[in-house]
Amino acid sequence: MTLLDTLRSVRKLRDTGLDEPAAEAIVEVAQDAAEAATDGLATKADLAELKTATTTEFAELKTATTAEFAELKNDNVKLNARLDVQEARNDARMNRIIAVLAGVIITTAGVTLGGVAVLLTILT
Repeated sequence: MTLLDTLRSVRKLRDTGLDEPAAEAIVEVAQDAAEAATDGLATKADLAELKTATTTEFAELKTATTAEFAELKNDNVKLNARLDVQEARNDARMNRIIAVLAGVIITTAGVTLGGVAVLLTILT
């Protein structure tokens, strides 16, 4: 990165009365100092490159995240469907158990009432 117009600077120093070697030495020291002071600073081109890279990375991340969310949503829909099927099976099992228990209760009640009727017949 050139921060100093060395030829122009040497001419200015010569015009003030310095000889050529002294003017060149002063300009060289100034150029080195300027380069050392700016070493590691980002240029506009560096910043533009970083912006492009960052924009690309964010776009890729957004695409990946969107795809992952879509996959998770799909998995959730599948799990909900499986839960609905299992819930229906459990409801059917529970209804069969209730029906069996109701039949046992009715049968037991019938036997008990039948036994009472027999006892009443015997006693009367």
